[in-house]
Amino acid sequence: MYISTRTARLKATFGFSALLALAALSTVQAQQLCSPQLCITATVFSKESTTIEFSLSAQIDSVGWVGMGIGGQAGGMAGNDLAICWPANTAGTGAIVSQRSATMNGSPSALATPPAFKIQEPKSGFITAATPKRFTCTFSRPLNLVTSPIASTAASVNIIYAVGLRPVVAGAGGNPQKATIQVHTFTGSGSLNIVKKEGTSAGNGTVTKTSAVPGATHTPGSGTGSGGNGGGGSTSPSSEELLRTQEQIDTLIKVHAVMMALAFLIIFPLGASLVRFFCHLEHVFKWHRPVQSIGFLTVLTAFGCILAALAKSSSLNDDAPIVYSTHAIVGFVLVGALVFQVLVGFFIFTKYDPTRTRQAAIVRIPTWVHRCWGYAVLITGIVQVYLGMKLYGLWPTGKEVVWYLYYAWIVVLVVVVFGIGSLLKFWSDKRKDGVVEGERPLKSRGGSDDYLGHGGHDGNGEHGGGRYNGNHGNQGPYELQPHSVQPPHDNDHNRL
Repeated sequence: MYISTRTARLKATFGFSALLALAALSTVQAQQLCSPQLCITATVFSKESTTIEFSLSAQIDSVGWVGMGIGGQAGGMAGNDLAICWPANTAGTGAIVSQRSATMNGSPSALATPPAFKIQEPKSGFITAATPKRFTCTFSRPLNLVTSPIASTAASVNIIYAVGLRPVVAGAGGNPQKATIQVHTFTGSGSLNIVKKEGTSAGNGTVTKTSAVPGATHTPGSGTGSGGNGGGGSTSPSSEELLRTQEQIDTLIKVHAVMMALAFLIIFPLGASLVRFFCHLEHVFKWHRPVQSIGFLTVLTAFGCILAALAKSSSLNDDAPIVYSTHAIVGFVLVGALVFQVLVGFFIFTKYDPTRTRQAAIVRIPTWVHRCWGYAVLITGIVQVYLGMKLYGLWPTGKEVVWYLYYAWIVVLVVVVFGIGSLLKFWSDKRKDGVVEGERPLKSRGGSDDYLGHGGHDGNGEHGGGRYNGNHGNQGPYELQPHSVQPPHDNDHNRL
């Protein structure tokens, strides 16, 4: 009985201790938002109740910069008030913070007004006791900041964060607001609890090592790379390995972008223009098919590049879920639509009969589908290029010229090529039919192939499916004599 009672007491004591441990762990978890690459805390001190202090502690060595944003979209940079920090010097002391804003994904813009963020020097810099060294940036800002206000009674705040591996390029005169921020490698978002402490910031220690807490609240975000959930960061690849992988991802994305733009802005419009404006030329479809085939192979290669980039990005953190943007979803649909377009074109090619003046319905219907579907794919592809440029941040970054070229080329395609080109073709077709102003139209006589007309020919010629004899000037009718029907050219089956 004594043994049983003692055992029960031991179990109760152990259970109570376990509950205390779990409660303590929950408290620690609630105090920071962590990923394998970065941990963030938010603190309001009782004697500095109008400001809030954020601390960003890298969990990997040799980062180029760390940053966070408040007040905007959770899935992107747009509308967020951004704080970007990087080491102040190679000695490992202090940090530099730059306050920026963004209206869309891309390189954030520096604020024209003086920054409202202030670095807490004693709590910023490299952790000298850690091997390898880990960078920490601690800064304070007003709670009631106009660009991203935080209520004094708020228990938590939604944030986005990012980690860049490449060093920041210093601005003119050492001005942090003019520094060039390199593209991020990891991004994420989540809800960060605000911790209330007594006293002031100065009375709460200096830089200390912060460890990632397993299970901390974290939602990985989209972008070039992504964060992860939990993990201590000690088993993460070195920054050199991460940077090498990131450079491979960047290269694949650039190749993807260039090839897709080449296909949808140049190759496919060229192939469509051939059959739209030059269908009167012999063997035009022998040019159309290889041009569009080259475009299709270009798209498949670019699609393979982005799949490889996605695989490498996922390898940076296996437990990060894949977040598909509108650009990604449209891309998958577009590739499927292109495959269908190619199959329809191949079907028409195999069923077309060059000896028939009027093709069977099995050819005519797919021909119209191929034509309309092709224009739909082309327009969607042009829009898709825009979505890709917007997603990967080509504005505003000093790369505005890319957008200007894009819009200028769209004007050339729509107005000059398809607009004016269509008008010229329409006028040319009407002129051939003799219905332009100042010319008398050719008239059918009793449904035969004999036509009345007035011409400017002297001698014999051919028109349509018959022959005519004509004299110069308005001296009377000329006759079109029926003759054997010639097989249509290869280009006659699919005029656009």
